[in-house]
Amino acid sequence: MDFVSRTLSRQRLVLSAVLVVSAVGFWRASYDVFNTFKATVIIVGALAIVTLSAVRVSRTRRLLLPATRLWYGVGLFVVGLAVSTAVSDTFWRSVVGLPGRHTGLGMYLTYVVLFGAVLRLYTGASPAPIAKALMLAAVPVTLYGLLQAGGTDPFDWRTVEGGPPVFSTFGNANFFSAWLGICVPLFVWGGLTRSWATGWRAACAVGAVCALWASYASESIQGPAVAAVGTAFVLSVWLYSTAGERLRRMRSPLIAGGVALGALFLGAFFSGAGPLGAIRATAARSLETRVPKWETALVMWRQRPVLGYGLDTFGDWFFAFRSGRLAAVSGLERSVDNPHDVPLQMLQNGGLLLALGWLAFVAVTGYALVTGLRRL
Repeated sequence: MDFVSRTLSRQRLVLSAVLVVSAVGFWRASYDVFNTFKATVIIVGALAIVTLSAVRVSRTRRLLLPATRLWYGVGLFVVGLAVSTAVSDTFWRSVVGLPGRHTGLGMYLTYVVLFGAVLRLYTGASPAPIAKALMLAAVPVTLYGLLQAGGTDPFDWRTVEGGPPVFSTFGNANFFSAWLGICVPLFVWGGLTRSWATGWRAACAVGAVCALWASYASESIQGPAVAAVGTAFVLSVWLYSTAGERLRRMRSPLIAGGVALGALFLGAFFSGAGPLGAIRATAARSLETRVPKWETALVMWRQRPVLGYGLDTFGDWFFAFRSGRLAAVSGLERSVDNPHDVPLQMLQNGGLLLALGWLAFVAVTGYALVTGLRRL
C-alpha cells in the first residue's frame, strides 16, 4: 500500500471512530455530560483528518478534491454562516457558540469539514464502512435505551423535563429518538441489499426492529417520524434500483398506495389510536411549550429578515421579542437559548441568506445520500 492509500485508509478509520465514539460516549465529570464530550470528539476527529490531509499534500504536492456540484451547496451555507457571524452583536459568542449547545461558527465549520472528508474519502468507493460504523454504534445506544425503558438504568440521573427517562447516551429523549430514527432506514437498507453477507443482513433486520422499539419507548415523535420518512425514502431508492422500469410503469398505483398509507398513519396518530397514543400525548405537550418559541423566532426574523442577528443569539433577544401573553405566564423564570426548530433558528440567526444556504446544504446532503445508498 502506497503513502496516499495509507493516509486515506487512516482517515476512513478516524471518521468511523468519530461516528462510534461520539454516539456512544459521554463523560459525567464534564460541564455538559453529553454534548460537550460529543462535540470534543467530533472536533478532535476533524482535526486528525485535516492533519492527515495536510501531511499528504505536503508529501505529494497535490490537493485532490472531487469535482462535484455539491460544493456549490456547501459554499452557499458557509457564506451564510460567515455573514451571520460577522453581523452578530456578540461576535465571539457566534464564533464559539453557547456552552453545551455548540452551534457557533467553529462547530458548523467542523461539520462542513467532515462533510467534505466524506466526499473526498468515498467518492468512487462504497460508503459501507461508515454505514456499518453507524449501525455498530446503534447497538449499545439502543440497548442502553431499552434498559432505561425497562427501569434498570445503571446510572442515577436527575431528569429536568417530562416524559419517560429514556435518553440513552444522548441525555435528551428527542436527540436519542431522532438519532435512532436515522439509523432505522440504514438498518432497513442493510437488510435489503444483496451486496452484504447474510449475517449482516439478518443483524440489520433485528437492529431495525430494536432501534424503532427503543425510539418509540422514549415517547418522542422525532424518531418514529424520521424513521418512517427515511424508510420510505430508502425503499423508494431500493425499488427503483432493483426494478426501475417495471416500477415506473406502476408509478400511479404506487403513489396512490403511499398516499393512502401516509393518510392512514396520520389518522391513527391524530386520533391517538393504539401505540401512537403515548407519542401523540408527548407531541401535544411539546407543541404547547414550543409554539411560543416559534412565534418569537418569527417576530425576530421579521425585524431582520435578510441577515438575522448572528449565530447563537436567540436567547439574547428572547425576552425582548416574546409575546405579552407568554411574559405574563412565565415572567423571568426561564429564558430560552434557541427556538427548537432548525429552519426558524436559521432564519433568526442569519435571515434568508443563511436559511437559503442551509436549504442548499440539505439538498446536496440528500443527493449525496441517494448516490451513496446505490453504492453500498
